[in-house]
Amino acid sequence: SVVGLAAMRLQSPFVAASRVSKNLKGYARRRMEPMVNGLFPAVERKSILKLLQASVVCVTDESVAGIIEYESLGTAWTIASMYLRSHQAEPIAKDVDGILGLASETRSFISIEYFAETNPYCNYLVHECAHVKLHS
Repeated sequence: SVVGLAAMRLQSPFVAASRVSKNLKGYARRRMEPMVNGLFPAVERKSILKLLQASVVCVTDESVAGIIEYESLGTAWTIASMYLRSHQAEPIAKDVDGILGLASETRSFISIEYFAETNPYCNYLVHECAHVKLHS
């Protein structure tokens, strides 16, 4: 399984979860609000921001197994590799170098490495949320 393969590859110590914002939904809202305000009419903004906030999932030690168990194989493979990279372990997939986020249907997955990024113009969260399907 992808979970088993990821567990075998994980050899390095835990990357501090303290990198992850304590209020992920509020953090996501602050990061996405300018995009939503620029793209959507005022009457739609509140509901769209709420939907996008709910779509954000941080790939952590606590969440990774549940995420990859229920996602498609391709998504699970990429998320497992993002997770392994965040622990400085060899990723399963070789084409994930530099990936800090991934959008899949109605969810936006971000690596804990995202929170170490200091460049204010590198906003993987906004990028991935732009790909979230708002309507079925």
